[in-house]
Amino acid sequence: MAREVVTIPPRLLGLMRFDWRIDWRGKRSPGGVQTVISRMPLWRGAPQVFLHRAAIAEWRARLAQVEGLVGVLRVEMADVLGFPAREIRRDLWESGVPFDGDVTFENGPGFAWQPFVTVTAAVSAGAPSVEVEADPALPAPVAGQIMSYRDWPFMVTAAEDMGSARWRLTVKRLAVDLPAGALVDLRASGLFELVSNDAGNPGFDHKLIATPTIELQEALVR
Repeated sequence: MAREVVTIPPRLLGLMRFDWRIDWRGKRSPGGVQTVISRMPLWRGAPQVFLHRAAIAEWRARLAQVEGLVGVLRVEMADVLGFPAREIRRDLWESGVPFDGDVTFENGPGFAWQPFVTVTAAVSAGAPSVEVEADPALPAPVAGQIMSYRDWPFMVTAAEDMGSARWRLTVKRLAVDLPAGALVDLRASGLFELVSNDAGNPGFDHKLIATPTIELQEALVR
């Protein structure tokens, strides 16, 4: 049975601390040589967020929805080093993309702004590199950037400019196939599960401010 996916809205991710990393889950062999056992590497992080008043209540509601270790959270990884979306287009980050004529949904925002690069040649999961076409109006890909495809994040370790807005990206931990024409998200996101049942509990003070840390690990079973 598929696990319920609860999305954390970007507006709740006024992050104060970032520590996303790939856990390679390696172990030392008796001879002292590090080896990776037959477990898939996964992403881990313990982001700290800043919440005030109504945001605290909404945060609590989202955590209740996920039911501890039962469900999974869809989290934008807010890679401000690789792609600072809020700085690049704050208007679209906050309000989304409107319909033609600047019309939005009845509740206010438009469609989520999803900047991307386009895969130009198909690659399989585990491939060491992928070639993409980028939007020249957006910042160029950089080493250390986190990207994702269908909520499977991966790390860019090198970016080679091939000219004509095309780039060869050296990548690590590409967990899924990327077909030609695939749109790779620059606002990287992933599906994560809580490490413990009480992770992210937003205790708050008399000023109604909470700064919880939520320890997460990537959900491999979805």
